Amino acid sequence: MHFDADRGSVYFSITPVGWGTWNCFTSLLFAGISVVLYEGVPFFISPTYFWDLVDELKMTHVFIPTSIIDELQKRGYIPTKSHSLKSLKVLMSGGSVMKSQLYDFFYSNIEKDIAFTSVFGSTEFLGSCFVFDFTLPIYKGEIPAISLGVNVEVVDETADHGGGLMDGKFNKNIHSGGSSISDAELQSALR
Repeated sequence: MHFDADRGSVYFSITPVGWGTWNCFTSLLFAGISVVLYEGVPFFISPTYFWDLVDELKMTHVFIPTSIIDELQKRGYIPTKSHSLKSLKVLMSGGSVMKSQLYDFFYSNIEKDIAFTSVFGSTEFLGSCFVFDFTLPIYKGEIPAISLGVNVEVVDETADHGGGLMDGKFNKNIHSGGSSISDAELQSALR
């Protein structure tokens, strides 16, 4: 529901076999959504091979590791004028925190009308707990929403739920129920 997908959608994922994302795509298949799983480096064949695939397969949703986006930026592998990318609705990144300069790279070189965001989940529970939502704005370094059906609570080392912490420390009351949470806050809270 977060990703505005339907039976005409084509999800593309570049993830290792052991990642929980492979299991997450099972629910897409149950909904009749096409899933393309890719193992390997998407620019091994050519610098534009990834973008060629987006157009050829009419991908609507792409999930790739942050490291791949970082490499696309470092190598300057951007779409050419021959790439339309008309089918692409959202490009999601996961696996590690996305640097703010990757947002700049994406929106200055790729497409301004495609949502570009980070998601956060875990292989251990086979899902995402922080995701993208088309109804919320996207800010550099932030993940817009908590996944539907996920109750996220942050506790201290004594498992005290308290009322949240103040003065620069994480406040669970502010950052639950669908509010934005920055990657830095998330990483800090999970330590």
